[in-house]
Amino acid sequence: MHRLVIALALVVTACTDDQVDSSQYAIDTNHSGAFDCADLDHVYACIDHHIADACDLADVNHDGVVDAGDVHDISAALHDSGHSCTDPTH
Repeated sequence: MHRLVIALALVVTACTDDQVDSSQYAIDTNHSGAFDCADLDHVYACIDHHIADACDLADVNHDGVVDAGDVHDISAALHDSGHSCTDPTH
């Protein structure tokens, strides 16, 4: 029983360390000088119409491709920083 408790404690600790600080994805992808919902729109545009020189910062998670993972990460960073990209006032 003691080994089970230790194993569970290690698993729980390992899982809680997987939390990603979304602020690392707060990137001004469109070079406007501000981090805002336009950066999310820019990532979408880079997925749909990839233009290499205009999309140099759109790969916010640095995995080598601009895809849904980048949309997720920048959306999380926008949400965590108080932006509501469905609300035009933010």
